[in-house]
Amino acid sequence: MVARLTGNADFIFTDNELDNLATASADFNVKLSLARTGDIMSIRVKNEALHVLLAALSTISIQIHLQAKGDMAKLAGTGGVLAQKPVYHSMVYYNTTTARSLTCVVFSVL
Repeated sequence: MVARLTGNADFIFTDNELDNLATASADFNVKLSLARTGDIMSIRVKNEALHVLLAALSTISIQIHLQAKGDMAKLAGTGGVLAQKPVYHSMVYYNTTTARSLTCVVFSVL
């Protein structure tokens, strides 16, 4: 995803957000492989690295959401997985429940 967002004219990132994401992802992958031994301390360190990675992904996804403004072509160029999720709401006047589609960006962590 970092490669698809680097130099992408549709999205502008500041404060080294993409570098932070790349670093957090690489760090998590290293700590994930070390945690496969089952050592409690390695698992704890891996979980902390996961929280850092999720925070970096959250920062990037918020920026993507704000900058794309619902444009599907821009969202498709992010490298994230696009998913359709039904959103249920009740109609005020008819008092019935209906569903509509909402497109969101889902990023894979593992």
